[in-house]
Parts: sequence; structure tokens; C-alpha cells
Amino acid sequence: MMGYTDFCFRRLLRLISPKLVLWTEMVNAYELVYKAREGDLESVRRMLRLSDPSAEPPTVLQLGGSTPEILAEAVQLALPFGYSEINLNCGCPGSDAQKGTITEPCGAAMMKDASVVRECTTAMAKVAASSNVPVSIKCRIGTHNTVKDMQRDGDVYETLLDFVDSVASAGHVKRFHVHARSAVLADLGVEGNREVPPLRHDFVLRLRNDRPELELTLNGGIKSLAEAQSHLDHGLDVMVGRWAIDDP
Repeated sequence: MMGYTDFCFRRLLRLISPKLVLWTEMVNAYELVYKAREGDLESVRRMLRLSDPSAEPPTVLQLGGSTPEILAEAVQLALPFGYSEINLNCGCPGSDAQKGTITEPCGAAMMKDASVVRECTTAMAKVAASSNVPVSIKCRIGTHNTVKDMQRDGDVYETLLDFVDSVASAGHVKRFHVHARSAVLADLGVEGNREVPPLRHDFVLRLRNDRPELELTLNGGIKSLAEAQSHLDHGLDVMVGRWAIDDP
């Protein structure tokens, strides 16, 4: 939700509902840490500010990055701001996320190596534990390099299951927010990745049944209260993005 879920839009949504769990835009962890190390604390404040610290939470801070030490330092910087959860983005398919907007790769490409994600979240969780703030993952159901790869290989539930199991095995992450589409990394942009890969809500529901000890959120293509309620009835939390922007 880059360019949308800034602190102004979050303030609007909080005025509409005191109960929504809001999310920030993805904040690049390396840029945040670089600004702090340079002593540019005003930039740090702008990147992490809440519209109303007393009223905006619960709000999830979404970080992008792939270096455990940098992500841990970013979490340390964020803790005083009062976020209710800190999330590592492993779902953004954009080329900037894959390359890293400064020096770090991040986003959906990280799903290719769950061990790196596990190391990152372990480092983050050790810092966040001092404030009892949970660390979570936002991911896709898998990745493909090209559309042809996706059409040839299809989506495989075990890809999602193996990723989740590997990350969760360290014992630090219990919350997974899953956009129920795969990510095509090479020849689809952000917009295409929201439309072309087919939705597989059934993968997330199956994961709910196979891993009842985890907290799971379903994201992707939900456009009505009735549809949201049907997923809630199956024990899933529900995340909406474009629907909230189109019709706050």
C-alpha cells in the first residue's frame, strides 16, 4: 500500500473505526537505520510517526529488509513509537522491493530462502520482546520467476506450508498475513501481481486447518462484508487494502 497508508490516511480510518488494525506503508529498514546513524532524527520521526500516538494504535509497522542486524536496529528505533506489532514484508512483488530501495533486497523474493527470513525475524523478535511486541510475516503463497513459469508449474500448497513451517520453527513468529496469490518476480509489475496470479483462498484455509496453533490473516480480493465474514467464520482474520481505499 505504498503511497496510500501514510499517517494521514490512517488517521482518517481511525476516525471511522476505533477497532481496525491499521498498517503503515513499508518502511525500508536500511534507510531508517542510516538516517538514525547519521543523526537525522527528524527523518526517523517522519518515517515512524503515528498520526495520534494516543489514538491510532493498534497499528502494525511494516519493515522491508533482509539483514538481521539492520532489522533489529530498526525495531529498536520503532519501539518508542508504540506500534502494536512489527511485520517483515515478504510479499511485495515490486522490482524496487526485490532490489532494495537503498541496498537491501526485500519483499516477495525473500520467500525463496526461508532460512534468511527466519534469521531476520529471530533478530527482530529478540529486540521486540523487551516491549512484548509481536513480530509477524506478510507473505504470498509462493513465487514464480515469470508468468510462463507460473502457468507451467502452477501454485503448490506445500510451498506455502514449507515456508511457514521453516520460519515458525524458530519459535519467534506465530502471525502470518498471507496474500493468497503467488508473486511473479520478473515480468509482472505491482499492478499485474494484484490481478494476474489466481487467488487461492483455499490455501490459507488449508493452512489454518493444518497449523491451528498459528494466527493467520487472509488478504487478497476481498470486496464485501459478507465475504469477509465467511472467512472470519472459518477462524481467519481478514485484511483488506484496495477495498478500503476505494470505499473507506
